[in-house]
Amino acid sequence: MNPILHIGYQKTATSWLQREVLPRHPELAPVLHYEPGGEWIEESVGAHPFTFDARALRAAHEAALTAGAGRRPFVSYEAWVGDPYTGARNTLQNAQRLHALFPRARVVVVVREPLDMLASMYRQFVQEGGALGLAQLLARRYPERIHFDPAFLFYDDLVDVYARLFGRERVLVLTFEALRADRRAFLDALFAFCGVAPLELDGHAGSANDNRGLSPASLRVQRFSNRFLRSAFNPAPLVPSRLLTYAGVRRVLQRGVDPRLFGRARPGAALPAALRAELRELYRPHNARLAREHGVPVREQGYDV
Repeated sequence: MNPILHIGYQKTATSWLQREVLPRHPELAPVLHYEPGGEWIEESVGAHPFTFDARALRAAHEAALTAGAGRRPFVSYEAWVGDPYTGARNTLQNAQRLHALFPRARVVVVVREPLDMLASMYRQFVQEGGALGLAQLLARRYPERIHFDPAFLFYDDLVDVYARLFGRERVLVLTFEALRADRRAFLDALFAFCGVAPLELDGHAGSANDNRGLSPASLRVQRFSNRFLRSAFNPAPLVPSRLLTYAGVRRVLQRGVDPRLFGRARPGAALPAALRAELRELYRPHNARLAREHGVPVREQGYDV
């Protein structure tokens, strides 16, 4: 059975879909990289170009995709759009690999207003151990290992690639803003594209906004402490992991400090006004083309990241 491939983006309620929505739908069989049977998903991205073998990988995952007792496989893995913190240089390669694996698949991608996305991704960068400031992260370029390429959020270019490979009618583009505005309409559009019935979510399905980021003050504390703690961005820390971890610091800030001192303060990170204006102009023509050619409006906002 041809699967549904949910390729991302990051920070668009992917975890909520994976944990709260997909398991509740009787006609869909979620396939996730961190569950048994989903090990091949990471290999689809991580295999070296010299060793990637679409036929062998297809044979390896055949059982996982047919174990759903007639349900349609829904494979969700946001890393397929690329790794934002290393320049996302494998975005096109991942699309080509997915087409080699599943040429008749249907593809779902969820996008988010670029400045809002950038703010959220930077918070995630710090919360996962990054110590660079946002302006520093944006200023770095290849061959620096850790850097963020603004082209990662050229959504129109990404949709063009998947439409060319799979056919425009097999690619659904949704927006995070639409999910925030009307969860029911968002899910109705998703399930209609999947060819399954709508789903009535009960009150236990959680919220797409539950994974709230650190407050600005706590974010600064986390970023400073990350300089000394082990993470994917700092493999040789000054402080041994047995004494303290970046995740431990984040838990204290997220569960103890923020609720007591900052309440529901809006998460944020500092971006100079001039750079914010420059980025808005950079993304404007891409957002306009996404709306014009693919019918997906991305609401431009002055979100102060």
